Amino acid sequence: MADVTVCIPAYCSQQFIAQTLRSLQQQTYNNFHVKIAIEPTEYSELVWQACEPFLRDKRFEAQENHQVLGWSQNINSLLQKITTPYFAILPHDDIWHPEYLNILLNVLKDRAQASVAYADMFMFGEGQGRKFMPIKQGSIGERLLSFYLAGAEAVPWRGVTRSEVLASGNFFSHKYCNSFAVECQWAQHLLLKGDAIRVSQPLYFKRKFGTKLDTVSRLWIKSFDTQNKLEALENHRAYMFSGFATAPAIDAEEKKIITLVWEIAMLRRFFSFLGNRVPLTHNNLQRLAILNQEVLKTQINSNIRNQMQSRIELIIAKNALASQEYQQAEEHARQSVAQDQMHWEALLFLSRLLLKRNEVHEALAFAAQSAAIAPQCGGVDPLIQKCGDKIKKLYACVNI
Repeated sequence: MADVTVCIPAYCSQQFIAQTLRSLQQQTYNNFHVKIAIEPTEYSELVWQACEPFLRDKRFEAQENHQVLGWSQNINSLLQKITTPYFAILPHDDIWHPEYLNILLNVLKDRAQASVAYADMFMFGEGQGRKFMPIKQGSIGERLLSFYLAGAEAVPWRGVTRSEVLASGNFFSHKYCNSFAVECQWAQHLLLKGDAIRVSQPLYFKRKFGTKLDTVSRLWIKSFDTQNKLEALENHRAYMFSGFATAPAIDAEEKKIITLVWEIAMLRRFFSFLGNRVPLTHNNLQRLAILNQEVLKTQINSNIRNQMQSRIELIIAKNALASQEYQQAEEHARQSVAQDQMHWEALLFLSRLLLKRNEVHEALAFAAQSAAIAPQCGGVDPLIQKCGDKIKKLYACVNI
């Protein structure tokens, strides 16, 4: 019997699913079973044709849904059929390193208290870069605190997961706004169930598409106006809060601190979703003001407080930029860096602001500092290249 079930939700993936499946056949660990759920569309036959060579391998099976279920429901249809002790969800256009299963499964088996083991990601295709997310191991409170300080991103959900997390019947949420940010909600669920063990190697390869291609997620975003997006964010906030608010292992004082960091992560998500062109709403500005006051008066470890204040300053800086208050944006970005010099996102944001003002040497210095902390992350390599190109132009007429 297989140890691991690999779940692949497939939607109009005829152009790239073969590469995804080939990466599974190349795994050095081979005791796994693959379940593919194909959404019925005008391209279904082409998806079947792309899968057909791999279905000769007894470890692979595919089915076509009776109707289009959508992203989260299609995943749920696969999760409900898992009988192995471990599973992994692999989107139809991503790729695993040949050692992916071997390394992550061994890590997970060695840590009985862990719910998931995950690796760093490397983006390929139209643009390259790395994405990572360290999460502290320990109590539920410690795990959630580091998760929210890192922005409550969904990175861990792509890992190898212990099937016990499915016992409560909690699957991917699908009730609100076309399942907006369900991966982040699922990542939080995994942390409530156990430790998330990071393997700091880029074993997961995420495909990036050019701006001209309308992917499913981009079409979804385009279909929503700003008001719809704000509603999606509010529903997401409520879901994330309900996920940890009733956790019995968190005492009242710790829960207060976690709630503050959760609020920071949700305000950060406002800009990661809507971009730096839409200022905070009145409600969110009120939340930000209250948050600032609470962080100052709450008894918190000084290192954690500095990280929290740094992230608050970055939110204020992004809001100033969205309001076209460029000087304020730079001032608050500098304060963000001053509060936490390891906050690579703040360093990157400040570098971009300075580059727009042609302060290229200082922009390069902050970009290089960000790259030293988080190599290849957040588009830092192209930013350094832009700084270098501008510096070359400045000195093009100088004979050295």
